[in-house]
Amino acid sequence: MEAERISIEYLSNPLGIDTPKPRFGWTVNATENKQTAYEIVAATDGNPASNLWNSGKTLSPENAQIEYEGLPLPSRTRVRCSVRLWDEQDIPGTWKTAWFETGLIDQTDWQARWIESAAPSGTAPLFRREFAVPDQIVQARAYICGLGFYELYLNGSRVGDSVLVPAQTNYDERQLGQMLYPFQDKTKKRVLYNTYDIAPQLVEGTNTVGIVLGNGWYNQRDRTVEGEMEYGTPRVIAQIEMTDASGNLHIVSTDSEWRAYTEGPLVHNGIFTGERFDARRMADGWASTGHDDAAWVPAREARPPAGVLRSQTSPADRVVSTFSPSLVSAANGVLRFDAGRNVTGWARIRLHAEAGREVTLRFVEDSGEDYGQSDTYIAGGTAETYEPSFTWHSFRYVEISGAPDAFSAQDIDIREVHTDISPAGTFHCSDDTLNTICRLFRDTQRQNMHCGVPSDCPHRERLGYTGDGQIAAEAAIYAFDMAAFYTKWIDDIADAQNQETGFVPHTAPFGGGGGGQPWGSALVVIPWLMHRFYGDRRVLANHYDAMKHWLRYYAACRNENGIVTHEEPESWFLGEWCTPSGTQPEIPAEYVNTCYLGYNALLMRDIARTLGNREDAEFYSDLHSSVAQTVHREYFDPTSGNYSIGCEGANEFALMFGLVPEEQRTRVAENIAANVARNGHHLDTGIFGTPLLLAALTEQGHLDDALRIMTQRDFPSFGHMIASGATTLWETWRGGGSRNHPMFGSVCAWMFRSLAGIVPTGAGFSSVLIRPQFPNGLSFVNAEYNSIRGRIAVAWKQTDTRISISVEIPPHVEARIMLPKTGTWNCDGEPQPFGGKPLPLRAGTSTFILPPSSEECPGK
Repeated sequence: MEAERISIEYLSNPLGIDTPKPRFGWTVNATENKQTAYEIVAATDGNPASNLWNSGKTLSPENAQIEYEGLPLPSRTRVRCSVRLWDEQDIPGTWKTAWFETGLIDQTDWQARWIESAAPSGTAPLFRREFAVPDQIVQARAYICGLGFYELYLNGSRVGDSVLVPAQTNYDERQLGQMLYPFQDKTKKRVLYNTYDIAPQLVEGTNTVGIVLGNGWYNQRDRTVEGEMEYGTPRVIAQIEMTDASGNLHIVSTDSEWRAYTEGPLVHNGIFTGERFDARRMADGWASTGHDDAAWVPAREARPPAGVLRSQTSPADRVVSTFSPSLVSAANGVLRFDAGRNVTGWARIRLHAEAGREVTLRFVEDSGEDYGQSDTYIAGGTAETYEPSFTWHSFRYVEISGAPDAFSAQDIDIREVHTDISPAGTFHCSDDTLNTICRLFRDTQRQNMHCGVPSDCPHRERLGYTGDGQIAAEAAIYAFDMAAFYTKWIDDIADAQNQETGFVPHTAPFGGGGGGQPWGSALVVIPWLMHRFYGDRRVLANHYDAMKHWLRYYAACRNENGIVTHEEPESWFLGEWCTPSGTQPEIPAEYVNTCYLGYNALLMRDIARTLGNREDAEFYSDLHSSVAQTVHREYFDPTSGNYSIGCEGANEFALMFGLVPEEQRTRVAENIAANVARNGHHLDTGIFGTPLLLAALTEQGHLDDALRIMTQRDFPSFGHMIASGATTLWETWRGGGSRNHPMFGSVCAWMFRSLAGIVPTGAGFSSVLIRPQFPNGLSFVNAEYNSIRGRIAVAWKQTDTRISISVEIPPHVEARIMLPKTGTWNCDGEPQPFGGKPLPLRAGTSTFILPPSSEECPGK
């Protein structure tokens, strides 16, 4: 038995870990045996005798969230990790190795100073420094944070393949002005640095480091609809460390000895408005040794941001694909290129034009909106290639004006850019509409992940809306490895919380934006999902006090009748959002927010139990009961059996949040199904009600109704989006507003959870219930999910007479399968009912044919 896919803090061989007690995890090679014990040895790289930690043989089937318990980890240290496992026969497997390297754990490790250009302007400043490399260098690292964005160069070449770094956070103190929504900035501050291995790029003798700074989110002044929220002008801190063969450390740090230049070619850069690049101002060789920097001036020390420097361990943005668009029209001097679908990123162009020629690239979504996105390139008079550095666009079409006559489709590439996350799950079935919904969601979710933040849309607002994020989180986790990404974003949400009142804003990092309590509920919902899917207890413990603070704030927003009636003074107070009838639904916001208070209380009860806090668990259980009484008393119509009197699409909130008395649950569920039938099996729900509607129908025996809703082709439906040419999910059912919004992709979780039946019942899939369901209208489903414990796969087919099911379970997972009741079989001569109760599954692949042969006895 051998460990595979060894991870440290969810990452493979990571640089720059600054967690004092990093956690280990692995999967196990394919075998039916279970892990019964493990041993982990952590030692300083290159010196196995200097053990930092030896767990010894530990009797445990656990393979995830195993915390380092060794000596305190020093900064800038490579740690070699070896793992071996024992199976059920107590036979040890071979050692498997991985490594991680600590970053600058202590703030005092930073010798560098924050610097900025002496005369800040709209032009992206350049910085450079020449330095000597000592003999016999065995290791070299660059630690850097450039705010808002930076590019790092060494001897004329880019360092690393990350773009739009570092990830966005609540960086610093700032003066807010002209705010659309009143907001008290009582947030926590932190900034993230990146770590690079630069040894391969060093040369003997003199070397040169160069840095160019972009505005990013730190100096975002382009879009002020939400208010003026910039932090300050660009600044950077960087520390190059080189270790020689004798173990001596040589450091080159940013300080006033660096040279700065503000007359470079990038004369404008903005996240929302794009870039203006003047190639006539190129400082050729500026990041190479020997460049004439007589026109440069000394950099000056800058005010450090208030945020503490922490290592970025969330995935960075990268250019994930490059492809050629097609030329679809050429009229009136404008060339229109089609990427074939909505994408995020930019265009790379190649041209040879006379100096001073302006070429403008306009980026247009398939809705026809450009949202002010454009790049302008001013030619320098030679053969040149251009792509932007400090912006991204969301578009399907690129319209180019001012290009030379010879410009053609061979001179432009589409560079698709988003956070580089790994796939985790796949779903495919016999219905093309469901398959397309899944594909559109995956594309939309990816394109809305930039700078470590899941946005509502990648063009108009680009904000980390907490409501959109929490409602799509489960679907995102089924589709992608979101562990490291969400770990960072949960920190952002907790940072954005008002540390005095407990209020959680509607965007994180905070950038304005309206909403209501379902938005701030992300602080509770997403950590709980992290625990369910990844077994992450630490994320609950780290943010438990913040969650409690939020619930105290939330509960205080009730009136004397127990109804949640408000949030922040003079701010928006929203409940459901983006129903087919419009953005303002008929369901009262007070009802939705009161139900969501009950949901938060339910989750907090389970979180408190997980953390062993019985007293808190009882308190939240009582709070949930109190909310249930309020909702039933104030909103239930005993005559019709409906909640939120006179409003459609409201019953599912009370039912799925456990607020309906047991004796009324069947009646309310039947009313939900009846309402769906009256709507012709069309949706009448918005972003929060849609996944609840599917869950309510499925759990109450109306699976066929749920499938009919999901496969409709006319308005309002996903099929209508698809038939209308959607290549990413829309913000509204009618197609108004953004056409690249992931929030309605929440329904993809229903496909994994209900149709494939892959449901974690123990933290981190320590136990799983496989409970596939078989609606009329589907002939097969194939799904898999690469959990932290290994691959879980379900495939089923059904005909009029038979159902065949194949299930794959990884080792050391307690698995059961719930089969449908399909008649009886003979067992020892006695007819026995088949199905209806869970059967145990062992690791490996199991197959079932339903109904079973009368000659078989599956009970044995």
